[in-house]
Amino acid sequence: MNVNIHTRIPTLPYVISAYTHSGDEKILIHSLDKENTSGSISRFIERITLKLYLKDINGDTRYFFDGLK
Repeated sequence: MNVNIHTRIPTLPYVISAYTHSGDEKILIHSLDKENTSGSISRFIERITLKLYLKDINGDTRYFFDGLK
């Protein structure tokens, strides 16, 4: 199989963030930062749900992901 993958800067800039177990917001992915293409977050093991926030470049929440397990 011959596979070619091309990566470009997104047309619509976005940020995906989450809150740590101590309540601090952490940016997991920033579409305009080529060095920040993935991230990790710490949380308590007792909490099953991870809440993620999709924000625009101005920091306004555009969508809220709830219920990821």
